[in-house]
Amino acid sequence: SPNATQVLGYPAGEIMSTPEIWKQSIHTDDAGRVLGAYAALFSENRSFSEEYRVRRKGGQWIWVFDRAAGVYEKDGALYADGVLSDITGRKAAEERAARLSRLYSVLSRISEAIVRIRDIHSLYETACRIAVQDGNFSLAWVGVADGATGSVRPTACYGQGAACLEEL
Repeated sequence: SPNATQVLGYPAGEIMSTPEIWKQSIHTDDAGRVLGAYAALFSENRSFSEEYRVRRKGGQWIWVFDRAAGVYEKDGALYADGVLSDITGRKAAEERAARLSRLYSVLSRISEAIVRIRDIHSLYETACRIAVQDGNFSLAWVGVADGATGSVRPTACYGQGAACLEEL
């Protein structure tokens, strides 16, 4: 369809002559789920409604929402009418909202820790742990500036690579 050619970036003739293009363009993490739902569409006449990633002809990964219902036969072949939509912008907005929500949670939990924890080193350790566990950061650390030397000395850290900071 013209919509599929626009979303996937392949000319209509190329898609029609090589039907495997669609299957091969599905991201490997999504392929099993999507191809299973697609098979159920034709074998059980189950409606198909999936969000997944595909690689466009130019190599760019995009998110699509693909839906189809109602299988029919024409000239001995099975067909289903469906709609394929590029939802990459929506997925990016969802991820941004999730990231901001995680950051808000981190700030809120660290604020609670500031009120509750009296020992400064325990507070630093707790803040680092919250940043990694709630904020989905791979590493968090707190450093204290040395006024005399102008250097920063790590005093607390948590997450991947924390051991290397402890050696400084």
